[in-house]
Amino acid sequence: MLPSRQVADWSAAVDRVRAVATLGDGLALWGVSLAGGHVVRVAAERRDVDAVVARTPFSDGRALLRSKSPTYLARAVGAGLRDRVGGLVGRPHRVKVYGRPDEFAALNEPGALDGYAALIPRNSTWQNRTRARTLLALPRYRPVADAADVGCPSLVVAGTEDAVVPYATAERLADALPASSLVALPMGHFDPWEDRFVEVLAHEVAFLDEALGRP
Repeated sequence: MLPSRQVADWSAAVDRVRAVATLGDGLALWGVSLAGGHVVRVAAERRDVDAVVARTPFSDGRALLRSKSPTYLARAVGAGLRDRVGGLVGRPHRVKVYGRPDEFAALNEPGALDGYAALIPRNSTWQNRTRARTLLALPRYRPVADAADVGCPSLVVAGTEDAVVPYATAERLADALPASSLVALPMGHFDPWEDRFVEVLAHEVAFLDEALGRP
């Protein structure tokens, strides 16, 4: 879950797509949650992205800091440092990616456990854990600081009832993006995958059709 590595993966994917001539023109980046921040950062670093869709985006790590208790923050720093030191001697320390509010996890906001678990395929071998150094990286990850450099149209889709990524951060992101539209819906972080799926997708498709000049 280290943002820097994931952003590098996104940029490499764009390089690959651009190298395939048969795919034609018109390249859009679409990201959700943490990846919603990644697509903003990648678009800010490049000039070959034609549109960006950021759904319920994680765009400001400082907001994450403000939402956590001092006890949680102290434990997060301890776990992160333990991982960094342990990693040097082949003993990495891992924590849960998501959990209940009374559990220690990277994301333990209300609804995080059920919401993320519902997205994992039943037969998946993925494990609910990540390197604890992620807890040190996320608060410093602020795609909103790069938003002004994005040179293409962008759409931000956010939930006013989002308990994982505060709605106010999505508003600030939309304000910082030079050519953006904001769709605010009365929903939580995971509703776009459930009750609001068709509605949210319709907004995104309509935006991409216009941004990419599709009929």
